[in-house]
Amino acid sequence: MRQLSFTLVLAAYWLALSGYFKGMLLGLGLGSVLLVVWLSRRMDLIDHEGHPVQLSTRMFGYWFWLGREILLSNLAVIPLILRGGAKPTVGRIRTGGLSPLGRATLANSITLTPGTLSMRVLDGQIEVHSLDGEILKELQSDRLPARVRRFERTPEPQA
Repeated sequence: MRQLSFTLVLAAYWLALSGYFKGMLLGLGLGSVLLVVWLSRRMDLIDHEGHPVQLSTRMFGYWFWLGREILLSNLAVIPLILRGGAKPTVGRIRTGGLSPLGRATLANSITLTPGTLSMRVLDGQIEVHSLDGEILKELQSDRLPARVRRFERTPEPQA
């Protein structure tokens, strides 16, 4: 079932990016999709992390929320840069029992947010570079990891 879903997602993605509906190009696209599926299957990549269909119903809500966070972060970072008040800092945020997929989602979400960069994913923590200490404090408040936990339905960590 996961392999069929992976094939359909790749085919839809190829079609959306190419936009061509000519016979030969559709055939080449189908061939490339089948080659990728075959290689992915041989490499044992089509699993709950490589193709997380269990997250598909919550994905768009998370993307909408992340887009809003990126916009708000842009609005906070622009004045910081224009007035020259950036005080770069490095710190760590706790991942609070997230799965490996959840830690990757959190690290990528941090990097997508302006003014922050995930430098290293450690066991239970992510090392983050931030343009300002206040931005880092906001990340350390557990708001973003909590959102990722809700996205992947990971239980809250016990204190």
